[in-house]
Amino acid sequence: MVVRPGESIGTSQFDTIRELEPTEFDVFMKATEYLRQFASRQSVHLMVERNYVALRQILEEAVQEFTATQKVPEHLVANGGFEVNRHLMNFLSSFLSFLDHSETHLDHEDASGTWKQRFKGCRHAFFDTVFAYRFLYGLRNYVQHCGLPLGGIHASAWRDQQGNVQTEFQVYLARDGLLQWPKWRSDVRTSLKEQPKEIKIMPLVEELMGCIRCLNKINLTWEMEHGLREAVQRLGPAMEEILTVRMDVAPALVSEPDQFTDPMDVQVCLFPMPELREAFALIAGDAGQALQS
Repeated sequence: MVVRPGESIGTSQFDTIRELEPTEFDVFMKATEYLRQFASRQSVHLMVERNYVALRQILEEAVQEFTATQKVPEHLVANGGFEVNRHLMNFLSSFLSFLDHSETHLDHEDASGTWKQRFKGCRHAFFDTVFAYRFLYGLRNYVQHCGLPLGGIHASAWRDQQGNVQTEFQVYLARDGLLQWPKWRSDVRTSLKEQPKEIKIMPLVEELMGCIRCLNKINLTWEMEHGLREAVQRLGPAMEEILTVRMDVAPALVSEPDQFTDPMDVQVCLFPMPELREAFALIAGDAGQALQS
């Protein structure tokens, strides 16, 4: 069944693609529900990615403006670098939420404990071996207690031997100011003391994102083995059938009672086209190949 976009359910005219047998309808509904839960579980990781992009974007735009004018953008340094700090705090908060949500889900769904231990093992390995992970994990707690951590911005411009303007633009944290906080873990404090006085923040954020993506591959592998691949196999042919017949509609699974008396008696479940496309990309694309290796 399909609904034309922009129409309300109570007044729209349904166009039937194909009547479904009750068993097939139940299979489609179950697969649809799984895909929606999958998208919900991945939403926190998506927040991390988008907060990371937002942080990078504000700095990249500042670099472009500085390159054009040789002046540090006023909005970037206003109020002690408020905008940079805001994006950094959003990123760090979503990072910790991603860890908590992932472990909670695996704790509830993995009766064997294997997947949770795999996730925790990878997480602990990153903490033990990657300074960026260890430091930024602790920095989230620092921010929660001490406020915005930005140390400053370095911006410089010069001409190279060919006469072209070269620029350097770096956001940094002040190491000595951070060390005044007494609640750093001892291993983090030790590593922090070994850093330069001005700690460049974006290389650390980039390295942490690599760790986060590795951790999320564990989540995605679990999804593949516990319903995602099956849901795609169930709904994939239906999506092709829909797109073959009509491309100008919003597809839906519709259940109508035998005795139709009220539009509210109709149960409509929109077909999960965005979630299904995401799952197809995961299985067929680079991310899917990485999971297979």
